[in-house]
Amino acid sequence: MPHNSPPSLNLIKFHWPTIVLGGCLGLVLAYSVLSGDSHGRVNLLYLLIIYLVIPLASTIVSLLAHVSGKEVNIARFMSWLPFRSDEFISHQRNLQQLKLNKQWLFMQSQLAAVAYSIGSLLVFAVLLIATDINFVWRSTILSAESLNEVLTGLSIPWGFWEQAQPNLNMLLQTRDSRLATTTSNAQIYGSWWQFILAIQLFYCFFPRLLCYLYARFLFIRTLNNDLESRLEKEKDKVIKKNSNSIRNIKTVQNLEGDFVLTNWAGIDLQLIREFLPDWFDITNEEKQLKAGPLASESEQKIAERWQGRQLIVVKSWEPPLGELKDYMESGQGYIFPVDWEAEKVKVLQPKHFDEWLRFVSHLSRWQVFCPLALHEEEKDEVSDD
Repeated sequence: MPHNSPPSLNLIKFHWPTIVLGGCLGLVLAYSVLSGDSHGRVNLLYLLIIYLVIPLASTIVSLLAHVSGKEVNIARFMSWLPFRSDEFISHQRNLQQLKLNKQWLFMQSQLAAVAYSIGSLLVFAVLLIATDINFVWRSTILSAESLNEVLTGLSIPWGFWEQAQPNLNMLLQTRDSRLATTTSNAQIYGSWWQFILAIQLFYCFFPRLLCYLYARFLFIRTLNNDLESRLEKEKDKVIKKNSNSIRNIKTVQNLEGDFVLTNWAGIDLQLIREFLPDWFDITNEEKQLKAGPLASESEQKIAERWQGRQLIVVKSWEPPLGELKDYMESGQGYIFPVDWEAEKVKVLQPKHFDEWLRFVSHLSRWQVFCPLALHEEEKDEVSDD
C-alpha cells in the first residue's frame, strides 16, 4: 500500500529556484569580497556589509512586510517569473484557496536567506583553507578606538568565545593604508577569521534559521487548524445527513392505531393531553401501563409482558438509560420525550431530540413521537414559510 504524506508536508514543498538563487547570491558576494586585492587583502568593513548589514536589513524588511501582509521578498519575486511548471502553478492555487500563499512565500524567503548564509560560509571556509587571507580595514573618518567600540558591541552575543572577540591592538595593527607597507607580523592579519565567522553565524545564519523554523511552525499550525476545521465541517455534514435519514424513518408527528400509554417519566398526563389523539382517554387505566422507576415490581412485570404497541413518555433532558433499553427491546411502539416546567410543556431542544433519535435508531420496532408544535426546527420552518 503506498504511503501518503500528510497534507501539511505536501503543501510545504521547497521552491528550489528561490533557494538556489539565495545560495548563489551568497557564493558570489562572499567570493567577490573574500578574494581581496592582488595582495590578498580583504577589507573588514566590506565583510561587515555582506555578513551583517545585508542580512540584518533583509531580515527586518522581510519581517515588517510579513506583519503588514505585503510579503515583499525574494520568493514573491520568483513566483512572478515566467516558465513556471504546471505543478508549481497548481501548488500555488491550492495555497491561495487555503489562504496560505503569503505564509508559504515568507517561509521560502527565509530558506533563501539560510541558503545565502550557507553559500557565504562555504566560500569563507574554502578560502581560509586554500588561500592566505589578510584581513585589514581602511577608513578615512573612523578611528581604531571608535571602531573597536562598535565591534565590541556587535560581539556581545558570543561573549563566551574569547578568540572571536575584537580588541584595540588588533585594530591598530591591521589598519591598512595605500601608502603604508605591510607589517612584518603577517600572522596578525589572519587573526580576524574567528570574529568574521561569528558575525556570519550570529547575524546571518542563526537568525534566518530561527525565522524559517518559526515560519514553518506557523504554516503547519495554520494548515492543520484549517484541515481540522474542514474535517469537522465534513463530519457535521455526514452526521446531519445521517441524522436527517434517521429522522425521516424514526420520527412520527401523528399517532395512528391503537396503543397504551406508559408513563415512565411520572408526568401529569393532563400536560400532554392536547398532543394525544382525541379518542385516547387518559383517565382510562386500562389504556395505561406502569413501568420504570415509579412502578412496583408487579406493575413492571405486567408491562414487560405486554406485546402491543406502547407510547412511553420520558423526560427529554435525561439521557436514555440501559434499564429503558432493556425494557424496550421486547416491545414496540413510540417513545415520547417531553420537556416541561411549571406545569407547562416546552418546545423540545434539538440536542435532546437528536439524542433520543440516536437511541431509537438501534431499536427496530420503535419510533420517536414528536408533535409538530414541540419540534423546534419544524416550528421554525413553518414560521419562515
